[in-house]
Amino acid sequence: MHHAPPPRIVVLYCSRGGLSAVEAKAVQDNVHNGPVHLVAMPCSSKVDVPHVLNLLAGGADLVLVLACPEGACRFLVGNVRAEKRIRYIQQLLLSAGIENKRVGLVRGEHFHAQDIVDQIAVHS
Repeated sequence: MHHAPPPRIVVLYCSRGGLSAVEAKAVQDNVHNGPVHLVAMPCSSKVDVPHVLNLLAGGADLVLVLACPEGACRFLVGNVRAEKRIRYIQQLLLSAGIENKRVGLVRGEHFHAQDIVDQIAVHS
């Protein structure tokens, strides 16, 4: 019997957002609907449209971006840029007939594993 591979979840997060190694491991241990790949970025503004689309095309079922709160970005408007890009990607997915909740952005700081697990559940 052939089993479909489990869904792949990619979490892109600002390295300054305070996701510790312990919390990252807890995320991976507590998400039960597929493997989670956590990727630190220098700023959420590094998220770009082609990269996210390539992740989806490569088999990711969910791409979740964790960004710092509005007004708290060390690059001033990096998180605003990230949010605009995610909204644009969501519009592209909808226009292609693909569920747009496969891409999401969550703002916050000092993320705890349970916060991220909850957000993955919302978007999955």
